[in-house]
Amino acid sequence: MMHIARADTSEHRFEIQCKLEAEIASLEVLKEAEERSRKLTNNVVGILSSLEQRLATLRRTILPVYNETGNLQAQQQNIEMTLNALDHAIGYYGVCQEVEVTVRAGPGGSGGLDNFLEAMNRLYNAQRYFQKNNPSSVELENITSLFVVGLDALYAEFHDILTRQSKPILPIVLLDLIGSDEDTSGEDAPQSLCQLSESILGDLVKIAAWLEERGHRKHVKIYASVRSAIVLRSLQLLKEHQRSASGGSTHAGSPLPKTKFGNRHSLGIQEISGKRASKRLQHALEKKS
Repeated sequence: MMHIARADTSEHRFEIQCKLEAEIASLEVLKEAEERSRKLTNNVVGILSSLEQRLATLRRTILPVYNETGNLQAQQQNIEMTLNALDHAIGYYGVCQEVEVTVRAGPGGSGGLDNFLEAMNRLYNAQRYFQKNNPSSVELENITSLFVVGLDALYAEFHDILTRQSKPILPIVLLDLIGSDEDTSGEDAPQSLCQLSESILGDLVKIAAWLEERGHRKHVKIYASVRSAIVLRSLQLLKEHQRSASGGSTHAGSPLPKTKFGNRHSLGIQEISGKRASKRLQHALEKKS
């Protein structure tokens, strides 16, 4: 029995010894892994520390360069803006010489009305620039003088167009208007009243709009003067026509004497019809003007 007990104890010790050796071996493996992990950690920490130091050095080196680059970019933008402003200002100094031929040729020159108005626009903008930035400059005097020349030429063109295209209305046409109750402002208007073509009317509107936008209104007086003269001439022609017609009817009238009351009656009818005709005539002339 004792022999069997000793054998069991030895076997049990052997098993424990084997387990202990296995655990010791596992512990050694674990220690080796921990050592490798520690070395790797130290290496990573060293690398990160070195990287941090290099980044700090790079930051100290790059930051002044970055700031200097920003300053250089700002200076470059300022230089470009200054050059653009100089180009813009220099352009005003050469306007007078560039547009002088066109302006002195007038709206009826080879360039036409549009080219003339474009030249006047450049003069107008240059005049405003020098009035604001250098009011005592010689360039302002030259530009203002040339602008006045162009303005006078534009007024003269406006007057010439109206004078050429406006003609008195024939007495026959006025009498037709007086005797008609139809509206002459529509498509049924007599052809003789349509004195301004679309192109001519477009030029007049273009000139008037350009002058209005820049505060010049002399063209309104020109229009009123020319058109009122045409209306007055139309009335004079109508008056002369009525005189000649009444004179002819006197010689060709009946030789029989008219009674006193008959004359009064005819005069009353003529007065009433004359008032109606005057109203219709005034209405027709207002539409024409």
